[in-house]
Amino acid sequence: MDEIVIIKHNEMSGLDAQQLQGKYLFTYAAYLRAGYTWFHGAHHLTKGLSFSGDHGILYDKIYTTFLEMIDAAIERGIGLSGHHVACPMQLSIATAQIVGCYPSPAELSSTAIAAAGHAIVQDMIRFVEDMNSNLDEAGALTLGLSDLLSADADTLEGFIYLLKQRTLTEMGT
Repeated sequence: MDEIVIIKHNEMSGLDAQQLQGKYLFTYAAYLRAGYTWFHGAHHLTKGLSFSGDHGILYDKIYTTFLEMIDAAIERGIGLSGHHVACPMQLSIATAQIVGCYPSPAELSSTAIAAAGHAIVQDMIRFVEDMNSNLDEAGALTLGLSDLLSADADTLEGFIYLLKQRTLTEMGT
């Protein structure tokens, strides 16, 4: 597994609030697109006794929610920083880099799919926490962006619960 995309502190120096917001919101949109892509694949590739629940409920809920979160993040990025946040070519490249950091659900058992999904969502939460903290420290965290990130973190933590319970069910722990 490759290293996931992060924004390093030395990459933030010299950026004004608007540029910093744009850099973070672009990267966040790429993370969400990666999650959408991966969980949509998991939705189609899950198998075994848990297929019906995983396919029709769990992964469907996650990837469709990511689609809504992507839209909100990109719209916020355009509003705060500019249209570059929504460039489909650059987002596709960044998304592919992030998806490539995780195992393909095509190669995993149903329990391993849930475990890999759990890791993806944990990484997203870590990114949201870093984004929130660093933007706040730089004086670039608006109240509305703070609310968006808090709501998204709440949603992601709900996914952590669902995915954790999904992995524990089959593993007997």
